[in-house]
Amino acid sequence: MSLVKFPSLKRTRLMIASPDRFFRSMVGEILSAYGYVHQVSAETVKSVLDNARRYHTDFILVDEDIAFLTPFELVRMLRGDTDLNSVPQLVLLAARPTRVLIDEARSAGFNAVITKPVIPLRLVGVIEQLQNVRSAA
Repeated sequence: MSLVKFPSLKRTRLMIASPDRFFRSMVGEILSAYGYVHQVSAETVKSVLDNARRYHTDFILVDEDIAFLTPFELVRMLRGDTDLNSVPQLVLLAARPTRVLIDEARSAGFNAVITKPVIPLRLVGVIEQLQNVRSAA
């Protein structure tokens, strides 16, 4: 089985935000397998905010289980942070995304919602699609 390579991912800076070290590692391995090399991870809201400022990430994948805040509160903080050069694309990773959760995620500022467990080609495809939309704008 050969993996589909997405060339634009190699330039993309991406953060994986989850309190679960195994989950961060698994998502990182998926992205690495598809050619993505510029990754940073965060396990707390503070580290998400600090890393977003420090590394100027293009995408943040937010696990719905992020500690201390709801993912929606985190997105509102990121969208309102004047210290960020530009607000990254935000993708929510959710175990059981209902229509209500998806609507709330979109109104909070998430660009996409992906169901857990993460399907590698779906994850990379969503990132690539959002990257193309951002490039076209």
